[in-house]
Amino acid sequence: MDNVTHPNHYAGQADPLLIKVRGIFVTDCDSVNIECIQAMVNQMDSVDEIRGYLRGNAFKYQWRYRNKNGLEDLKKAKVYLNWQIDLEKAVSDYCQLSSVIGT
Repeated sequence: MDNVTHPNHYAGQADPLLIKVRGIFVTDCDSVNIECIQAMVNQMDSVDEIRGYLRGNAFKYQWRYRNKNGLEDLKKAKVYLNWQIDLEKAVSDYCQLSSVIGT
């Protein structure tokens, strides 16, 4: 290993499940444009962090909808719930595949 460009202490293994889950959020970005959710998810270190973020935002929008933005907030909550459903499906698919191939 080259200690200047590829030092061993910066090497690590990416969590394949985390990579799969992050892929849910980066399907429509390009090299120039990225949504805040995409940047945020890519900074999170675990599926549980992403799960908590999605659950928290869905809850927030449902909590406040009557006093703030009404139907718009419910639609936002739905977006976060749909993302959480996608996340849970990706986790389930990954776990099923892992058990089949024995990893």
